[in-house]
Amino acid sequence: MKYLGSKTKLLGFIDSVVNECVSTISKPSNEIVLCDLFSGSGRVANHFKNRFKIVANDLEYYSYATLENLLNNDPSTVYECQPIIDYMNHAMDDVEGFIFQNYSEAGGRTFFTNANAMRIDAGVSLVYELYGNGE
Repeated sequence: MKYLGSKTKLLGFIDSVVNECVSTISKPSNEIVLCDLFSGSGRVANHFKNRFKIVANDLEYYSYATLENLLNNDPSTVYECQPIIDYMNHAMDDVEGFIFQNYSEAGGRTFFTNANAMRIDAGVSLVYELYGNGE
């Protein structure tokens, strides 16, 4: 069985190893490139983005989309999107769609919990509905 998981619990250890390595390099941290290979959800890249130039990659397209948002977005868009996020978090019913069926615990995978997978499917359904209405 293939196990996947966030490196969030390892960030303290990873940070200490990176700090030890950086202390031996005679360059300012803003000149150092940190590579987050097999980045997945981008937790490591996001953790270091304010200290280093980041190169992150993964084979999965979801990872590209996540990393593009985490590493290159304008934080002011959160304010603009907050009403939509609030609606999605509190007023939408969960949907057992593609993500639930293929990437959740119920689908035999460990990418997302069942609840999070259904919330993602609900969001995808909302986007298609809004697009269909020309919004």
